[in-house]
Amino acid sequence: RMVRLFQQTAGLTREERADLEDLKSYCSQIEEGPSFELRACGRMPVLVTAPHSIALLRDGDEPHKVEPRTAELAEAFAEELDGSWLTWSALQQKRSELVIACAKRSDTDVGLLLDPRNRDPNYLKEEEVRGNGWHAQMRGAAARFHSDVGIHACTLHLDVHGSRNPPEHPSYLIIGLGAMQARAQSERDPALGAVIKTFAGELRGRLVEVMRSYFISPQALKDQSMLVSINTEKAKAGEHVRFAGLAPSGFLTQTQQAVKFAGFSHAAQLELSKELRQQLLQNRKFV
Repeated sequence: RMVRLFQQTAGLTREERADLEDLKSYCSQIEEGPSFELRACGRMPVLVTAPHSIALLRDGDEPHKVEPRTAELAEAFAEELDGSWLTWSALQQKRSELVIACAKRSDTDVGLLLDPRNRDPNYLKEEEVRGNGWHAQMRGAAARFHSDVGIHACTLHLDVHGSRNPPEHPSYLIIGLGAMQARAQSERDPALGAVIKTFAGELRGRLVEVMRSYFISPQALKDQSMLVSINTEKAKAGEHVRFAGLAPSGFLTQTQQAVKFAGFSHAAQLELSKELRQQLLQNRKFV
């Protein structure tokens, strides 16, 4: 399909031909380099991930669309927290951008042009997790943290995603703690349940305060319940809870992988609305 796309040059504008040539170049460069980047900004035991900074195929489902600006925010959060960040490489992000643009112009299903080797890190089958390259980077970061601060010290994983503005989605910032809650329930550990309750309360209180100080939205001023919501629900058998950081049965999200396999003590999925992402990147004090 990609070769056929490269051959379809008739009727293209100069700009479109240039994009097609750029796509050819990026495809060849990607074959020679890594698909993702793990960078350390400091020594704090915090890892921030942005798995949907490119378009990705999903087993038995529609391709997952790009969540714009999430890679930039993952880096910004990691810098502020003196932690580390993991995203798709700049080459992969540029290739994804060009593939989407070329698919639209040629009226081609974008799913036919996406690289099947790029598995969605937020939608992995449990049996493939340990052999997945992205997850190996997460485990490597966790191992470094445990070496620095000890195996029983607190470590934090933040998984950054993009969502829609209210009322389409519940709030401007949605925090999913479902992976931690699921672990507490599977281990039947009331102490961990208490930790999650405290963690959720601290997060909500502090983040609402920050949002009130920096976030500019007439809608939020009228209804401050739209600022932050926290989801700690655990899905029942066969069900899927949106925005909790829990994948459908048989698959694992980033936060589930973090607590189940990488050994993170705390993990939160962050769903940031379009308006919130824009304001965070415009005002570094907000970050």
